[in-house]
Amino acid sequence: RARSRHRQRGVKQKISHSIVGDLSAQQQVQLSDSQEAAFSEIRRDMGSAHAMVRLLQGEVGTDKHSVAVLAAAVVIENGGQALFVLPDGAAAERRFLFSEGLFRSAGRTPLLVPDKPNRGHIDAIKRGESHVVFGTKALLESITEWKNLSLVVVEERDEFGTITPGDIVKKGPTPDLLVITEMPIPHSLTLTVFGEYQMSMIQQDSPVRATSQVFLQAERKEAYALASEHVAEGRQAFVVFPVG
Repeated sequence: RARSRHRQRGVKQKISHSIVGDLSAQQQVQLSDSQEAAFSEIRRDMGSAHAMVRLLQGEVGTDKHSVAVLAAAVVIENGGQALFVLPDGAAAERRFLFSEGLFRSAGRTPLLVPDKPNRGHIDAIKRGESHVVFGTKALLESITEWKNLSLVVVEERDEFGTITPGDIVKKGPTPDLLVITEMPIPHSLTLTVFGEYQMSMIQQDSPVRATSQVFLQAERKEAYALASEHVAEGRQAFVVFPVG
């Protein structure tokens, strides 16, 4: 499987640091040493004439999405398109809201398609007016023709190995494929589902030390007052609710 997969003709990217540098300097997209090591492996694959087939893993909080955003920046700087496939429409919207300002600051147009695409979405994608697209599997079922799709980033949560570049582009070079899992998966699953993938792992560079505290609904003001104190000190607070 690995030998056949890595022989597929891909889209060779010229590795430049113009947009990546702009995002790092102007938008403060800074990578840790472990993230930078993973990004270097991705850049090396993208500069090859063969299609990248890579799995990116890391614990929750290692910010795998920022690495994927910079990979997309490499693609759009070469005139290509990047597609982010999320598990559902809500996840696609969250990623879009996080990334929209970054890509627009680089003069590129992102597009959110949380459900099935309409005619306007399809036309913008086919003409190449949308450089970075955020959507779900419904997008793959509706659009098989792209202007220059060069990178597919798939974030998987419950199902694994369900999308391959061949499912998207029927003619021409195979796009690079980068699969991201929410958290590291068991080795047995890695071998059976992602056996032909190269793997990058982002390590937690500094341990996360957090304390937890439970509040009643009537104590909501006190809970947010405590969270605000931590935020004011430059820390972060994570709120967990008992229902969705």
